[in-house]
Amino acid sequence: MIWVIICCLLSAMPSVALAAPGGADSSASEPQNSVTVSGEIISGEEQAAATQSPDYYDSAPEMDQSQVTSESAMLIEADSGTVLFEKSSNERIYPASTTKLMTALLTAENCQLTDMVTLTNEMLAAIGQLSENSSLMHLDRLEEGTEISVKDLLYGLFLRSGNDAAQVLAIHIAGTEDEFVNRMNARARELGMADTHFVNSHGVYTPDEGENHYSTAADMAKLAIAAAEVPVLSEIMGTETYQYESVSGLEENETLGNDVIENSNYLVHTPADHPEYASYIDDRATGMKTGLLLNIQPPEAEDLITSYGCLVASASDGNMDLIALVFGDMSLADDENGVPAAYARWDIARQLFDYGFGNFAKVDIAQYVTAFSTHRQIGDETIEAAADLSGVQPNERLLLLTDAQGLETGTTVLEQQVTMNEPIDSSVHTGDEIGRVAYLLDGWELYSAPLIAAGMLQTVPAADPAEEVGDGETGGLFVFQLWYLWIIVPAGVFLTLLIIRIVNLGRRRRRRGLYAARRRTLADIRPGARKNIPPDIIPTVVPKNIRPVKPIKRKINHDNEKE
Repeated sequence: MIWVIICCLLSAMPSVALAAPGGADSSASEPQNSVTVSGEIISGEEQAAATQSPDYYDSAPEMDQSQVTSESAMLIEADSGTVLFEKSSNERIYPASTTKLMTALLTAENCQLTDMVTLTNEMLAAIGQLSENSSLMHLDRLEEGTEISVKDLLYGLFLRSGNDAAQVLAIHIAGTEDEFVNRMNARARELGMADTHFVNSHGVYTPDEGENHYSTAADMAKLAIAAAEVPVLSEIMGTETYQYESVSGLEENETLGNDVIENSNYLVHTPADHPEYASYIDDRATGMKTGLLLNIQPPEAEDLITSYGCLVASASDGNMDLIALVFGDMSLADDENGVPAAYARWDIARQLFDYGFGNFAKVDIAQYVTAFSTHRQIGDETIEAAADLSGVQPNERLLLLTDAQGLETGTTVLEQQVTMNEPIDSSVHTGDEIGRVAYLLDGWELYSAPLIAAGMLQTVPAADPAEEVGDGETGGLFVFQLWYLWIIVPAGVFLTLLIIRIVNLGRRRRRRGLYAARRRTLADIRPGARKNIPPDIIPTVVPKNIRPVKPIKRKINHDNEKE
């Protein structure tokens, strides 16, 4: 009985989500490609706005910019390129030795680590023009005709920041350094580095053309992402020490051994002769490139710039990879207290990493995609459809840490948004894709799945427009939720018990009425029951349900009468 009532209640529910007014084919009344958002159908223009990624990250906590003392800085998530922090990121900067990221990228794209490079007279001549105070891997100590591996040159390029290594690789790949620089600028354009121009392969600032070798933090971020995607380069950039394999006599190191070089990135490695730099170590750091210009005076500078530090640094917490970019760190060295030139860049990078890892997280959205089903009325029939989640694949997105934690604990739930293909008619078959279901967070679409027809649910009479549920704008929209059963089932049980109670009370009243009538009838026919009727006279009229009793004439002793 209970389930009969429940079924009756369910059948009385307004039918099917996304039904058009009047219950007819919706293609005549709904906008093309309409979208259901929280129970509403919106137009195509509103749909485009609803599915665009909003300024989601604007709600993240702000970083204290007073900690960022460099002229320009930026923090990005490496996989997506999402900007998490920026300071003057589009202002022109001088990239210094971070230029070598482009040199290394072109080398990786054109050479193998095992390739051998033969030192030519042209290469040695170019090296001779470099200042002795510039960073070198000392290739000038080798003779013409010496062969050195691309692997050794790349390690010298990154760890030793060898300007001579950059020149040798440039000439080896392009024939001349000028031609290689043309390729550098062409590759920059391919990466979208619109505000970048290179004039050499190493980033040395020269008085005659140093001002023409420039970039921006935003452009260098694009280059850093491209370089980080090359496994060989990532491995080299994160190496603390390396010993040359194909040549010898380049490096004299009594502490570590001859021909052993150390990484100049103090976030990754502390130099053996400067243990005081250990305070800059960051266990999350994974590599990238440093840069430092000393005593330069660009045209826009009023005074000589004693120290101009640059840093492109990467870090990972095992779940998310970040890249911090710092340019124009003019903090001065203090040799007596063991403070290197442009020391602030290391602290700035660590602060940027603290901010990124403390406020953002990578999340696999696929694990929070839940099942979805809906109904659609097509003329006199109702079709059932459900989201096809059979092809759900890992889909990582960068979220605010609070949202990532909310999804994990269940306090945050992805919103479901339905897009229906139009028109939909009775020709739809089971298995046809009739739309898509999008899963959104704060209006941002993070995942979508096809909406597949599962078959005709039932046949219903066409609805009267005057009786259509809804206000006319939502098209009689009703989406049944499972929690409704918590109301329907108790209500059904209560109504059932109430009906049983009413029926039982009615039966009792009828029994009592019949019993009372029988008592009155017996009293009427009992001899002597009424004083005004002689005891020897019996009524001749009795109720229909009482069988008449044949009169008996005898003397009755009323004093001993018992009922």
